[in-house]
Amino acid sequence: MRVRQRLTLWGRLVLPSLILPRLGCLAVLAMLSTTTMISAVAVESAKPERKACRVGIYVNPPFVVRDNDECTGMVIDLWREVVSRLNLVCDYTEYNSLGSLVDAAWAGEVDVCVTNLAVTSERAQKVVFTYPWFDSGLRIAVPVREHVGLWQRLLRSGHAYAYLLLFLLFVGVALVATVIRRWYDAGFPHSWLDGFTTRLKAVISVAKSGELPSHKPSWLRNILVSAWMICGMAILAYITSTVTSAMTAASIRHEGGIVELADLPGKNVAVLTGSGAEGYLGQLGVHVLGYDTREEAVSAMKSGNVAGLVADSAVRQYYAAKHPEKQIALTGQLFHKYKFAFAVDRRRIELADAISVVLIDMHESGGLANLHARYFGRPGTRSGE
Repeated sequence: MRVRQRLTLWGRLVLPSLILPRLGCLAVLAMLSTTTMISAVAVESAKPERKACRVGIYVNPPFVVRDNDECTGMVIDLWREVVSRLNLVCDYTEYNSLGSLVDAAWAGEVDVCVTNLAVTSERAQKVVFTYPWFDSGLRIAVPVREHVGLWQRLLRSGHAYAYLLLFLLFVGVALVATVIRRWYDAGFPHSWLDGFTTRLKAVISVAKSGELPSHKPSWLRNILVSAWMICGMAILAYITSTVTSAMTAASIRHEGGIVELADLPGKNVAVLTGSGAEGYLGQLGVHVLGYDTREEAVSAMKSGNVAGLVADSAVRQYYAAKHPEKQIALTGQLFHKYKFAFAVDRRRIELADAISVVLIDMHESGGLANLHARYFGRPGTRSGE
């Protein structure tokens, strides 16, 4: 009986002291677990939702460069920063021309155009532009021909052989004059060399100025001297004009003589289809031929179908430096300056605004300037700007 009472007393007093702390720990653990789960759910729900974005790209180095199955370049680096900040999930589609890319955004096939797309009033009727991220302009590219010197040009044109014939004519006239003078003039030098050089000098003097050493006046002599003087004047004019023409041609190293914008009218000029250069030159009355790719335009220029190529200065400078074997040179100054920006579907105004906010922040923080310096050097240091 006493044993049972003791056990009962122990169960009432001791067991609760042993069990209750453990139950309290379990309750605390359960509460912590519940709190952690609630916090995790709250954090997950607080994350911004990833938004889908259809992106159209146009490969145009150095802004967009095709590297096997991936694209790199200044615009790609810039767009990746935008994607990271806006938490976008992108689906990319490549287009073969600027015109088709803009038309795709106009038709709602893509949300954003990612390439070096110039802001123009014509395009603004189809798409919405973001805050601009690059300043550029147009330059003229021309094919560089082999440098030909003055004498080589005279040889190729045949003028050098004409000069040789004229010299032989002078020599022949001097020989005839030498024979005649030796026949009737006893005081003429006995040495053939002295006599010939004396007559050659007289022949050249008559052809140049009509002056002849004093002799007895003769109407026949006066007629011959006058005729020879007229021939000499014509020969001198011919030599002067041909040498001047060859020197002018030698100073122009590219075909077509294009140096600046004013030289384009009257010539066939290559542009990229849908580019800003196409519309601008069309307004000036320049006859342009559009090509979908840069390679096609360069091939047309090298084959002589067009006299030059007008396109973005930065792109042309990069291409000429990257492909010296193409022998392309930039000529003239930068003209028709413009800005590059992303083009957005007009139905996605909120996306255009969000992208602009990111670009403005990068501009103010120096991010755009650093990106520019990585590919082109500091702004304002490119040639032609």
